[in-house]
Amino acid sequence: MSRVLGLDIGASAIKAVLIEDSLKGESVKKFYHYPYRPKEREEAIASFFDDLEEEYDRLVVSLKGYEGSVRLIDLPFSDVKKVKQVLPFELEDEFAEGTEDRDFRFHKILESSKSGETTESKEHTYLCIGVKNGVKEEYLGVLQKLKRKPYLLDYDAYANFNCFFESEDHKKEGIYLLIDIGARSTGINIMNETELLYTRSVFFGGNDFTKAVSQQLNLDFDAAEELKKNYGISNEESESKNLQMDDALSKSLDYLIREIQLTLGSFYSKMGYMDISCVYLFGGGSTLIGLKEYLNQMLDLPVVEANPVRGLILDEEVPTSPLLYSISIGLALRGLGIGKLKHNFNDKFLQFDSYVQRQWIWHLGTVCISLFIYLCLSGIELGFVYYKQMSLDSQYVQETKKIMKNNKSFKSLGALQKKILERKKLLGRFADSEISPMWAIQEISQSVGSIKVELNSVYLINEENSASITFRGTVPAAQDLIQLEKSLKKITGAKKVERVSSRPTNDRTRYYFEEKIHL
Repeated sequence: MSRVLGLDIGASAIKAVLIEDSLKGESVKKFYHYPYRPKEREEAIASFFDDLEEEYDRLVVSLKGYEGSVRLIDLPFSDVKKVKQVLPFELEDEFAEGTEDRDFRFHKILESSKSGETTESKEHTYLCIGVKNGVKEEYLGVLQKLKRKPYLLDYDAYANFNCFFESEDHKKEGIYLLIDIGARSTGINIMNETELLYTRSVFFGGNDFTKAVSQQLNLDFDAAEELKKNYGISNEESESKNLQMDDALSKSLDYLIREIQLTLGSFYSKMGYMDISCVYLFGGGSTLIGLKEYLNQMLDLPVVEANPVRGLILDEEVPTSPLLYSISIGLALRGLGIGKLKHNFNDKFLQFDSYVQRQWIWHLGTVCISLFIYLCLSGIELGFVYYKQMSLDSQYVQETKKIMKNNKSFKSLGALQKKILERKKLLGRFADSEISPMWAIQEISQSVGSIKVELNSVYLINEENSASITFRGTVPAAQDLIQLEKSLKKITGAKKVERVSSRPTNDRTRYYFEEKIHL
């Protein structure tokens, strides 16, 4: 079983999950929440890995929303290679510093055509995200100094979308608004039931709520943070201190609501108006008491707290609110190959990493075990068949020796029938045809009783698809032989009666014959 560590490096805390893929499904082995303020980010990352005891096979990290630039662009073609080639030129006017130093990822969100247009002239809309190469190199450089090589460098909006897309929260058609409130920034994502349609990041988050409370009540940051967590925002009348805190939080939230409305306006101006079905909250800032009710009232939309861990097997309880782990869960799922959006800003990732090696070993081991079990069962079956055949051969040899030792001449069919019944087990081996030779002999003994037949030998022959009996003996006269043949043709299952040879005996007293019955 392989393990992936999804690492979300926030502005004030590191959130991570260790997910293992197993036969039962994806299971979360460990949750990590590592607050690091006032440490620097690089120092915090080093401390996190120093304290990390669990092993993992693949590391997946992401860029923050404010580290990328988002654009919507229409193109008259949908060939991915062609889009990749022309995208930097099409977006060159969108960036003052140009596009040479940016790495772009894109996916098609919608397509439209005017009346009378052909399929080739359809307009395809793409959501493009560009990240400066310097930002990527700085981010990856921090990890490389710690000898950590991330397999994927994802983007927060992609990770949040993948987490939500794989959860059970979006089963109906519609447009959804995902709001991920972090410590420093808030990601605002617009999606339908299949695609991420738009994303925007604003420099406003949970720390701004705390600063507003701190300034309003003249408290230091830590005291204001504690007060914010304990009381939240309320519309009900309370003590003067709580009213002042409500006033401070409502002003901050009003700013956030304006940013949400600006994001929707920007999207509508490009794509046209769409009704929002529901708003889902993510991130540590979304744990603010009363936030859901406040946004519901101000946006006039259904607002619910998302459940990022839904559908996952939890080997331990979530230490804090599950809302904190949407990004890290989305990253870990991408590391397992799960997720609708499969972008990667890390161009130098190791394709055959320890995760792939472990997967190969696991699959190879499964194949080897299956092959070993198959060979064992086949060996047992072959051994049983061999033992059965050897026993049959031994029994046949012993019975043949007994017959040859006694070497008696059977004077009548009844005597032969009696001998056959004594060796029923042996002759039964040769009775694989539809009609057993033993039953044919029994019928012959009953039907030719009036004919004085003296048998010299009887041969039972079992062939692939048929059986036959060959009689050699004598009858008193030629007319008795004709009567014998008529009786043989009446045997049940007799397909053909063939006279092999017939002649008078040397002393002319009887008539010799050799008849063959095909069953």
